[in-house]
Amino acid sequence: MLPDLSLNDSPKELYQKAIQGFQNEITSLQSLQNQYSSYPFAQVLEEVITLYQEIANLGYDEFFEKFLGYENRLLDTKDDIIEPLINDFLATRIELYKTIINFFDANKDIILEISPEDYNSLLALKNDTRPDLGNKIHKAKNIYENLKEEIKNLLEDEKSKTLSEIERYITQIQNDPNFAKLHQEKNNEQKSAVLHEFLELKKMIETSSNIYLIRDKRASLENLYIKALEMIDEFIAHNEGIQIKPTKKIPIQKILPKMHTLKTKEDVENYLQELRDKLLQAIDNDNEIIV
Repeated sequence: MLPDLSLNDSPKELYQKAIQGFQNEITSLQSLQNQYSSYPFAQVLEEVITLYQEIANLGYDEFFEKFLGYENRLLDTKDDIIEPLINDFLATRIELYKTIINFFDANKDIILEISPEDYNSLLALKNDTRPDLGNKIHKAKNIYENLKEEIKNLLEDEKSKTLSEIERYITQIQNDPNFAKLHQEKNNEQKSAVLHEFLELKKMIETSSNIYLIRDKRASLENLYIKALEMIDEFIAHNEGIQIKPTKKIPIQKILPKMHTLKTKEDVENYLQELRDKLLQAIDNDNEIIV
């Protein structure tokens, strides 16, 4: 708390150094109290600040007359407040630091996507050899809490989009005329088999916290849909005891002509001719086109 005092110091120098030491401590404690005012333990500092202010306000003669009378109160403050508080405070900061860094490591890609500035701030904290200095951890805590909320909202949005798409494809399959022809008896649950991957994927999405995985699964739904339609064809052929000509189902989006700007009737005619050629070529190649 106090600066180094020398036996060679004059009484005046001892007084000035001691008072300056208490004033410096008051400034530090007030800064700590303001910085962490939301923490309950910060309020305990008020008692220490009041004691230090009382001593710092002593005049020269009064200081040497009364200082020894503060000895017990200073020792009690040190043992009962300062040391336990600092130990708890450091432990709290260490745990908070670990939480922030673990969060950053687990979500760095999505953090970079959401906010490159916040990404750089947390990366700097991770690489800092003295993150305990100043209010670095306190600033990082605010970034962490904001990002945590943003990621939570983004996750819910991605889940909602994906689950909605899954339901849309399931409905399309169930509305397919051929789906109604499938068996659903015990030990021959063809309808359940067709929908199985969609239903399993739905359960997985509902419990997943990986935004990129959810996006990837949403992008794969069209292929899953085509697979389901092909499975329906196979089941119908099996049920009717017929051989079906192998065909590949492809969505029309994959064979549409490259993007054009249509400004004239001739542009329209050329585009439609190109589309017609691609559709016919797909049919000639034993493909079924899903529109």
